Amino acid sequence: MAVPLLPPRRLILHVGTHKTGTKALQVYLAVNRVLLAQAGVHYPLAGRHLLPVAGLQTPGHHQIAFDFASEGGSASFADVVNEIRLVQAATVVLSSEEFLPLAYTPGALETIVATGRELGYEPLAVIVLRAQPDYLESMYSELAKESLVPSIEDLIEQAARDGKFVPLNYTRAFELTYSAPIGRLEAIFGVGNVIARAYRPDRGLDFGYSDFLGVVSYVRGGLQLQNPGNPLPSANERVTLLQLLANIVRSRDATFALETFIREHFPHFDEADFARPFSLITRLDRLRLLSRFAADNAAINARFGIDIPFVLEGDAAMSDAAETRAQQHRALLAAVLQATENIPGRQQRVGTMRDDVLERKADLAKSRARS
Repeated sequence: MAVPLLPPRRLILHVGTHKTGTKALQVYLAVNRVLLAQAGVHYPLAGRHLLPVAGLQTPGHHQIAFDFASEGGSASFADVVNEIRLVQAATVVLSSEEFLPLAYTPGALETIVATGRELGYEPLAVIVLRAQPDYLESMYSELAKESLVPSIEDLIEQAARDGKFVPLNYTRAFELTYSAPIGRLEAIFGVGNVIARAYRPDRGLDFGYSDFLGVVSYVRGGLQLQNPGNPLPSANERVTLLQLLANIVRSRDATFALETFIREHFPHFDEADFARPFSLITRLDRLRLLSRFAADNAAINARFGIDIPFVLEGDAAMSDAAETRAQQHRALLAAVLQATENIPGRQQRVGTMRDDVLERKADLAKSRARS
């Protein structure tokens, strides 16, 4: 009687991208570790980043990525390896949106893949992709927390022209032509060992969890893994207009009263909008981005059987009311950026920061050339 072959053991790296519910998924996996372990899925305790708050760690395995990026090796990954050897689970899941940048750091993900195979696991990468206009807006809310926040127009211009954008204080690009990072991952993990999924919060708050668990079940050859439920219900987090503008004022060390400034310069603005999610991408922007990314999105959708919701002309449509809001919010943003630009000493600080970034970029380019 033939003995049925067991599916290969899997080391699954959830690599991002940023702003696709990564933190929520990591919290979910961390909270449900025991239930997942009962199904043969191990979510390691090692490899997480220690927060400045005493005793707290990130739910994601960011320290692995930070170590590889800064040292060329990872002491925290060695701890993960020891934990994997001890547990001997059928499936191991590591999650960090900081893994994706390692695809462009020579030898980093390659080391993780090679080590996984030495341990008897077949490594697999899972990447989650978001419609480009929403991704740009969400990333902008993060950039607004930093002193070198660009204009939204500059971000859109870079994206439409180059298929990616590089914030002023970053040494790497954020790819929006998603076939590029997929191709890079396939060069490392192998074709067939990369799975792309679409970020679809419109399908329910728990869609991201259940979709990821579905991937884990599928690659394990029909493993029965039920969604254990989310003990910490999530919400669609969208930064409000007031939060966005306040972050810019704070990051630039400005002290003027924001709401007073807006009332003085935009006396007819509906203040109820302060508490609503900000909107910066106009209809024309969406059409421009669609012409740049639709074909690539469609090819990825067809190949992986997913639905990045930015392919057809209708996907770029906006109501007149939404268009008006985007135009108003853009005007407010431009006014606040201008008002905070000429704070005493700011230009000198910005110049120093830019010089530091350029120096880091030059050093990184030399390092990659040597590799």
